[in-house]
Amino acid sequence: MSSSSRKLLTTNVVVVLTLVVGFANNIVIAAVFGLTRSVDAFYAAQMLPVLFMVLCIDFLGKNFLPTLARAKRESEELASELTSSIVTIVSLFTLIVSAALAAVSVYLFEA
Repeated sequence: MSSSSRKLLTTNVVVVLTLVVGFANNIVIAAVFGLTRSVDAFYAAQMLPVLFMVLCIDFLGKNFLPTLARAKRESEELASELTSSIVTIVSLFTLIVSAALAAVSVYLFEA
C-alpha cells in the first residue's frame, strides 16, 4: 500500500470514527433528556457554530489559500499584509455580528 493510500485510509477512518462518536453522542443526549423542544433548541444551537466553521473552511480552501500562495510567490511582505487584512476583516465582522446578537437576544428570550 502506498503512502498516499495509507494517508487517505487513515483520514477516512478518522472521519468514520468521528461520525460514530457524534451519533453515539446524539443517542446519549436523547436517552438522558428525552425528545423535547429544549433538546431541539440545543441541537439547533449546536448546528450554528458548525455551519459557520464549515463555511469558513470552505472559504479558506477555495479563496484565501490560492490567493495567499500567489501573494507569497510575489513577496513575503505582501502575503503578510494579505493575512493581516483578512484577520482584521473577519474580526470586525465577528464583533459586529456578536454585538447585534447581544442586542437582539434580550427580545428573543423574553418569557
